[in-house]
Amino acid sequence: MPMNLRGVHWVLGSLNLKTLQLIIYDSLGAKGNKGLGCDVEKDLLSYWSLVVAGYLDRFGFFAGRKYSRDNFVWKVKWAQFDILQTPVPHGTDNCGVFCCMFLEQLSRGERIHCDGLPGEAAHAYRMYMARTLYQYRMERNVRYV
Repeated sequence: MPMNLRGVHWVLGSLNLKTLQLIIYDSLGAKGNKGLGCDVEKDLLSYWSLVVAGYLDRFGFFAGRKYSRDNFVWKVKWAQFDILQTPVPHGTDNCGVFCCMFLEQLSRGERIHCDGLPGEAAHAYRMYMARTLYQYRMERNVRYV
């Protein structure tokens, strides 16, 4: 699930329901977002505890378990992946693009990766998303107002 931190930065959260582990995919890495002026992990846990736990409760996830919506604890894991190995900063406006890229790579069962320099990869992925949406629109004759 894409999540926005303090209105300035996007990360991707993935939940493992068997282990109650929240895996955070952040293009800045676990230490890169310290400049946001907040406790990122605390903000994410607060969001997941309030919003996601509500959905899980509504669909009966906690029924018959030894914990409930109010007393379970998420375990947070910061994902490590190739983009963090690239020494070139990827820019301040690419985090949402990387969030989309990570989501697609995970949904396809791929490892998280960035082909080339992060800034170039973000631009290429923007073009890919625009092309994909345009093709979808043309194939289905969708009209936007």
